[in-house]
Amino acid sequence: MSNDLNGRRGDETLLQQARGDDTDAFVELAARWWASVSRIASNMLGNVDEATVSTEEALRSELRSAGPSDAPFGTSLHRRAIRLTLARRRSALRDVA
Repeated sequence: MSNDLNGRRGDETLLQQARGDDTDAFVELAARWWASVSRIASNMLGNVDEATVSTEEALRSELRSAGPSDAPFGTSLHRRAIRLTLARRRSALRDVA
């Protein structure tokens, strides 16, 4: 098992375990990144409920993505969250117009 400097399981290890249907690994990974991803989505959308949906969508999407990323998990997750949140924001603006 791969650990980071603090003795915790590394993100990539958790990701592989979560992809293998390890619910505890997914929960640990989600808890580790939830606050920062949710904060970005909330700032972009101005709505906590929509930010929660966007954060969940980013985590599920990152979990389903195939193969290794060119960036560390946290970077990849934040990129995905920003793209999904921008799409959600554009959609909301179209609905208002």
